[in-house]
Amino acid sequence: ITSIAEDNVASTNFDVFVELDKKGAYSALAVAKNATAPVSTDFIAGNGMKSATVSGAGTKVKVNLSQYFNGTTASAIVEGGEYDVYVYTENAETPATKGAIVKRLTVKTADVTDPQVTSWYPEKNDDAADINGKNYLTLKLSEAVKVGTGSVNVYSWNESLNHTLLVSVPASSLKVSRLPGVISNDSLYIPVDKSLWVSKATYYVQYNEGIVADASGNKLAGVATTEGWKFTVKDFLAPVYTVVPADGATAASEGAPQITITFNENVYKDASSTVLTDADILAAVTLAK
Repeated sequence: ITSIAEDNVASTNFDVFVELDKKGAYSALAVAKNATAPVSTDFIAGNGMKSATVSGAGTKVKVNLSQYFNGTTASAIVEGGEYDVYVYTENAETPATKGAIVKRLTVKTADVTDPQVTSWYPEKNDDAADINGKNYLTLKLSEAVKVGTGSVNVYSWNESLNHTLLVSVPASSLKVSRLPGVISNDSLYIPVDKSLWVSKATYYVQYNEGIVADASGNKLAGVATTEGWKFTVKDFLAPVYTVVPADGATAASEGAPQITITFNENVYKDASSTVLTDADILAAVTLAK
């Protein structure tokens, strides 16, 4: 072999160009990067091998590899995969003499897929988000990413569509990190001060295309609508109440009801919204002279 090179590297296949010093032939077989080297009996078409005849010195001849040998049989070459290419040559004599099997190339296929959001924190359309206890929002992504450019904007949602910007977080303040048990940097943390959240208020989040990108430069698509990532903060404030007659009153009416407790919102016996009964109220209130 006087020269060998990969070319036309796509997401699921690539070409191998070989030039020999004289007339002959060559065979190429791909395996996963750093996998066990193939032996002569592995060089069969059923394992993804491709062969070509070279007419003479100075002629470059290509084969296209779309499969690799997985140790048992052929598997399809995949996007973003890395493969070692082994080659052997043989002369044009009869019978042909084969050369040694040698690793000649390592090729990484093209990554053409944009990162995708696989989960949100808070989740989209969550009507009781527990975000008030956290200083961040999170996007879980389909692959490792790096911070790009732009900003993430959080808006207060209003039924009259008078939405207002709560906070704008520039890309320089974002952090890419790992979730527990995950080995790649596939989670985007968006810092937002938890004191900004209002109980039972609704918010939506927007960000531009390219706020993060993968190692190949493929960009995360942006969110530009009010419904793409929208959530409502849970009710995290205790009910407020007033009592009539007020504490210390001296001219309270003797007519029924003698005591009225008024809450600022609907109240229930428990978190399951069980209706309060008269017995529940009498058990909770103690009267004393």
